[in-house]
Amino acid sequence: MKFPARKRILMTILMAGGTAAAWAAPPVPCRVAPFADAGVSDREALLAKRCGGDNIDWKIETPRANPTDVGPSQLRSRVETSTTETLGSGLKTSLRMSWAGLRTETEPGLRTEQAIVAAGAQVRLADSWALQMNLGRDVAGVPRNRATLSSVWQPLRSGTLYAEWVGTGPSASETEVNRVGARWWLVPRRLSFDLGTAQRPGVPGWEDPRFAVTWDISNLLR
Repeated sequence: MKFPARKRILMTILMAGGTAAAWAAPPVPCRVAPFADAGVSDREALLAKRCGGDNIDWKIETPRANPTDVGPSQLRSRVETSTTETLGSGLKTSLRMSWAGLRTETEPGLRTEQAIVAAGAQVRLADSWALQMNLGRDVAGVPRNRATLSSVWQPLRSGTLYAEWVGTGPSASETEVNRVGARWWLVPRRLSFDLGTAQRPGVPGWEDPRFAVTWDISNLLR
């Protein structure tokens, strides 16, 4: 007995699945940036997006040293590469290396501005709770270390809370800053209210309070 209709339906499903797989967007690289301060959107992405895979990025810029220059007078180059391994359903580890150099009219060759080796880990404790750890060393110029440990919790679909520790070592004297903050979506994925504050060693109380209303128009352009 033949089933031509069922056969056509099955072939359509297989072709649709193959097309979707071919057009699936590659995963974004996991964020491993101990020397850069994360924004609220970066913290939300820890829960909302899937990251991983191998990534390499090479950028070349030709800015002007002075506004009066008639043309490019500098050459800036940056190379970044990262790789991520999944070690379980909720654990990912990443390794990132980046280098940046600058060439000016007065200095031949590219002068190293930044050379960073960093490692990071992401732990998903639940669908709404995750931890992120980063550790890096910049060997350009005077070597320096930096580490971050952050926790992100999303108790509601419209609200996200975070806490972060930043320092150069594990002891209390090596702490740079402690941060806490939150984001509340007044209009889902359109209009949000952000707040945050920080505490630094040797400074009494909390400082640098921040309040912001953000309107995201990226979804309107899709």
